[in-house]
Amino acid sequence: MSKLECNVVQDLLPSFADSLVSEKTEDEIKEHLSACETCSGIYNEMVKGENIEQKEDKKEINYLRKIKNRNKKMLASILAVFMLLIAIAFGLYSFIGVEDAAYSVNNIYVTDHLVSAEILLFSSSNHITKVSAKEADGIVTISVKSSLFSLSKKDSADFAFIVDETISKVQTSDGRVLWENGEAISQKINDIYNAKVKYIGDNSAVSHLLSAININDTLKCENYAIHLLTDEKPYGLEIYDINSYDEMFSSFTDESYEQKIKTCAFIILACIENADFVQFEYTTPSGMEKTYKLTIDEANDYLGVVSKGKNIKDFANSHWELKTLIDIYG
Repeated sequence: MSKLECNVVQDLLPSFADSLVSEKTEDEIKEHLSACETCSGIYNEMVKGENIEQKEDKKEINYLRKIKNRNKKMLASILAVFMLLIAIAFGLYSFIGVEDAAYSVNNIYVTDHLVSAEILLFSSSNHITKVSAKEADGIVTISVKSSLFSLSKKDSADFAFIVDETISKVQTSDGRVLWENGEAISQKINDIYNAKVKYIGDNSAVSHLLSAININDTLKCENYAIHLLTDEKPYGLEIYDINSYDEMFSSFTDESYEQKIKTCAFIILACIENADFVQFEYTTPSGMEKTYKLTIDEANDYLGVVSKGKNIKDFANSHWELKTLIDIYG
């Protein structure tokens, strides 16, 4: 019989189970357990509990490993789908392309049922993938698609489109009007039309309109000042302090320069909806200080539109009418 007491053996059982006791103590405990049912029962329960705990830990580890493996597979699947979508998008972009607005339309030719033209991209790095058109109520809308990686390597393309309806207007998908009522419409006309002003009190909008008209180049001046006369009706716009280039005096006569002033005044008066008059304070090429003022009534009388139930403002209703107004003054 072991010399160890039960209470001592029971205190040593955890260390004994983990093989942390000396060889002599281990022999004593084994001898005690072989003869003592109480301590032997406690030890068996202890070992059994540890085995269960180890099994639970192992089961938990296996479960976490399964989840980890499942997450890895899911992540790999998501990545594969993502890469596939990128490949599809790249393929679509390469072969179909995306809508492009950076192009010019040259040599446009229009009959009642046919429009043909040459499309030229502004960017030398992009290439045309498709030119298409659709027609609705006599209006033909052209759209151009391009791609950086297109195999076609074309930065220009000839285009022709036949429709059933009589063509009244040809435009691009971004709103540029190319042809209307038998007339080709320039980018300049588009710029001015798109810069129309509703209220003369909108200083930035008025400045944008004058920039679209290109007052600087038209009057050969470095800069000018504007004054919005909006305190009371009639509302007006005054343009003064026109700082002209020296060389303008050799390229204009007083009459030709005044004609440029009048042209600008008619366009401005037509394109500012609530403007009642436009006035220029300027110096002629011969050095004379002059004032030119154009009112709505004066403009209407000159154009002879009152008898037709029209007004100078009506010339800003369409690109074609705006072109007609500008053509009157050349």
